[in-house]
Amino acid sequence: MAWMSSRFMLVGALVLLPVVPNISAAQGGRAAVIEMRQKQAAQLEARPTPRMADGHPDLNGNWTFQDEVWSFVHPKIDAKGDICFVNCNPAPARPVATTTAAATSTAAAKGNTGGAAPRANFPDYKVQYQSEIESLRKNIVAADPVLHHCANPGLPRIGPPSYIMQTGKMIVFLYASVDGNYWRVIPLGTPSHDEDADPSPLGDSIGRWQGDTLVVESVNFTPETWLTDYGAFHTADLRVVERFTRRGDAIAYQVTSYDPAVLAKPWTQNHLLVPEHDKLQPSPECIEKDMSQMVNNAYHANPP
Repeated sequence: MAWMSSRFMLVGALVLLPVVPNISAAQGGRAAVIEMRQKQAAQLEARPTPRMADGHPDLNGNWTFQDEVWSFVHPKIDAKGDICFVNCNPAPARPVATTTAAATSTAAAKGNTGGAAPRANFPDYKVQYQSEIESLRKNIVAADPVLHHCANPGLPRIGPPSYIMQTGKMIVFLYASVDGNYWRVIPLGTPSHDEDADPSPLGDSIGRWQGDTLVVESVNFTPETWLTDYGAFHTADLRVVERFTRRGDAIAYQVTSYDPAVLAKPWTQNHLLVPEHDKLQPSPECIEKDMSQMVNNAYHANPP
């Protein structure tokens, strides 16, 4: 959910898409977008990498992540049998067997998630914790700490920073999230973490340069946050390592979560950050007023 601020802007751009007359055209449009984004990435990465006076890559600026927007916009069949993506006239409802309707009602009463399924790149948990993950998924509306309380989504769920400010001694990350406005001040070259720091959703972070890659290590987390949607819990011993490698006018962003107490192996995500030319705007205050309006337990997580 934390990453959805930029996603909403991207989806808004799709509202003007016309109805696609057939599946092949829809798939062709999707392929065209993928090809366009690949070309854009290649062009950005081929440019000279700007550097600071100390020789390190310059990470300053407003950034967004170049993920494939079509991955969470799925074509639908409208009332005319055409393929459309948004503002569709719904197709006539198909008859549903009584047993299926009853099963759906029972599932909703039990709090089943509904909506989209967990993404393919989901943390790999040890066998003994699979039942806990399933329990959280079945009670996702009540269990999700961000959905219910406008809470800090924590790291790595918050995603890459929206804005980076860089000096020779520190890096500042700003986040414009649908959950609120957050920031991190990360000292560079500090040999150890702050032993007096209180646990927090974003942890205690220190940074160092490894060649042309900025490496940020974070520890000392509160255990209430999730790694990502759908109940990806962690312990207080979570350690998160982020890597920022500027390539021309793009940044390769990699984040790996280490929590051997519950994870079968470290969990890694990779994204390409590209320049965001719109001015960074503060997010509106998150005030939860909608939970009393919930009519079922449908849950729609972040796009992958």
